[in-house]
Amino acid sequence: MEFPITAGKLCYNKAMAHVLTTEWKKIRKTAGFALFFSVFVLFGMAGAAAQVTLTPLNDIEIGTVGKTANATGNITIDTFGSISCDAGFECPSAGVPGRFQATGPTGDRMRVRCEDRTKNLRNSTGTDGELDREANEIYVRLGSGNPVVCGGGWAFNTHFSADPAENIIYVGMRFVGTDARLNGLYSMGAHPDGEFEITVRRQGGGNPSDTASIDGFISLEGILEIADTSNMDFGIVEVASQPPSAGDFAAMGSNGNISYGGSFSGAGSGTVGTVTLQGAATGDIIEVFCSQSARMTNPSNTAQIDVNGIEFGVLNALGNYGTGFSCNGLATPATSGPFIPVTQDTVFIGGRIDGATASGVIDSNFSTANPGGEYIEFQFIKQ
Repeated sequence: MEFPITAGKLCYNKAMAHVLTTEWKKIRKTAGFALFFSVFVLFGMAGAAAQVTLTPLNDIEIGTVGKTANATGNITIDTFGSISCDAGFECPSAGVPGRFQATGPTGDRMRVRCEDRTKNLRNSTGTDGELDREANEIYVRLGSGNPVVCGGGWAFNTHFSADPAENIIYVGMRFVGTDARLNGLYSMGAHPDGEFEITVRRQGGGNPSDTASIDGFISLEGILEIADTSNMDFGIVEVASQPPSAGDFAAMGSNGNISYGGSFSGAGSGTVGTVTLQGAATGDIIEVFCSQSARMTNPSNTAQIDVNGIEFGVLNALGNYGTGFSCNGLATPATSGPFIPVTQDTVFIGGRIDGATASGVIDSNFSTANPGGEYIEFQFIKQ
């Protein structure tokens, strides 16, 4: 059937009007619902894309590691927080791995990028070592997965999980402790290169992404060690009257000079005892404790005589007996103060053989190493 056009209007058979009108309303209703549904889905997808985020949760923290004077090697914290270190270092068993929280639409492809295989850390306040040290490997782990080493490219190419815990990125590092400064704090953020960065992106270059950074920290302190000792030797002391008594003495200063009194005499010089310390850093507060006296016996332990009034000096302040730091026993420090390398690495020890403490005939070789002898003890404590 044809419908003639008159004056720009559509003419139709009145007998068909009802059917045509009913069908038009039905189609219009269906098309309207479909259009509304499509728009809803498109806007929902756009909103989800805008929600890709990367939030720093905490920095990498190894804590304080002890370092012996000549230690070389690495200190490593893995992505689970376990710490290991090479010989010469004393490290805590666990620290805090760095963490980021990634969020994005569940099921969408998630790509994680970390460009830096290494990072520099700086310690501006420590002493006796290198200003900058390197973390020569950075490790990352996504959720309960396996760790990988950073170094360009995508570390992970997976999907956003519905479980937030599986979208957490954990970070560890291997720090080079060789020649590291003592005291102070090494930090990535303190170095001009800045903190460690990670980028999370949805698949496709045009899709949203987010980048965030965290710091890494480690502090080292010296482990005090006795590097060397040497024995005190008064040489030959001549005894004019047996047994010795009060007023008989041989007193050696930290410079090795010996003065005599009463029935004692000798060459006028001997060999001071020494103790050499290592592991202290410039400025460390060191307390020195030492025995007030020692006992020398003969080889058969049938005679004895004491060395009392033990004192010591340091390299830039050696002198005759009576000028050194007096030992006060192991409960009270003889001295305490900031450590200065070279001039205070070694203490030089003297003391006074006291005739009033003699028992038996004082002849032959007397030593603290003989049976019944009592050594001189030194302790160094860092505050």
